[in-house]
Amino acid sequence: MSPDSQADHSPSWPHDELARRLLAKGRVSREVMDESIAAGLESCGSLAQNLAAGGQIPPREVYEELAGIHGVLFVDLKTYLWDPSAVSLITEAVARELNVFPLFTIGDALTVAVADPGDITVTDRLEVGHAARDRDLPGVPHGHP
Repeated sequence: MSPDSQADHSPSWPHDELARRLLAKGRVSREVMDESIAAGLESCGSLAQNLAAGGQIPPREVYEELAGIHGVLFVDLKTYLWDPSAVSLITEAVARELNVFPLFTIGDALTVAVADPGDITVTDRLEVGHAARDRDLPGVPHGHP
């Protein structure tokens, strides 16, 4: 492979699009990206988390780019007016484990902010936890959301 084709080769990482966009915008150097990828492989952490924690790029920029990739809005939890009653629907331990924050409810639907909107397991894990909790509540029919 020629040196030119190596330079154009996109990163081999689950978040290739995030890496590609940040590199193309010049927001992070190839060296920092490679270090973040290597750290993620060692720790099984996400590229977004590693870049945000690395201090080379503001975390808000990383997560705004990630939200854009997935076609969702970026929510700044420092300024967002979330519904306190929604917060009580998920335990703190589950919220921390899944890296989510409950924002509001509409009918039976709970809307959460997620650190990685590409992690499709979060929705499944929230639904399973919610169904298990409902079975333990007296007076709530099984399967009620």
